[in-house]
Amino acid sequence: MVSEKLQVAIDARWNSRTKPLGSLGRLEDLAGEFCTIRGEALPQCERLGVYIFAADHGIVEEGVSLYPQAVTAQMVANFKAGGAAANVLARAHGIELDIVDAGVGAGTKNFARFEAMTVEECAAQIEAGRELAG
Repeated sequence: MVSEKLQVAIDARWNSRTKPLGSLGRLEDLAGEFCTIRGEALPQCERLGVYIFAADHGIVEEGVSLYPQAVTAQMVANFKAGGAAANVLARAHGIELDIVDAGVGAGTKNFARFEAMTVEECAAQIEAGRELAG
């Protein structure tokens, strides 16, 4: 249970920003949870990292994407080479960026026609994410 003093400090920090109250929605909730876990209204992060999970999605067959599936592999290559906008932003802020191939070339099926993936495939992807987060 978070102490009332800590909760007041967290709320005061968020509410002092130049933005409408609650305008960042779920992001504010997540940041508050992080502050609570760390026990500080303004916790410092010693090491920052972002994972980009890349995969092809079969639904592209339905014409719902601006780009063909081949672009996914091209973007992953660009991420790995350090040339994407995400790489530039990560470098500028000292954030580690890791690219995870979660199914490029062998992604999900077209969910308009089939199940996108099996329960086992879904569970394997969730477990892979858990392992990386650990």
